[in-house]
Amino acid sequence: MQFKNEAVQLKVGTGIKIDPMEAHQMRNVSDGEMNFIVVFTPKSHRGRELV
Repeated sequence: MQFKNEAVQLKVGTGIKIDPMEAHQMRNVSDGEMNFIVVFTPKSHRGRELV
């Protein structure tokens, strides 16, 4: 994950808190499967499409 201009490797079962309007990018650079959960607090859907 790219966060605050730095590559961050998250391990299984860990998470990261991203402040509102903080630039970030998530991508899988391994050959394995990646699943992630996005949680908004408070609830927000500004400009986002629910899938």
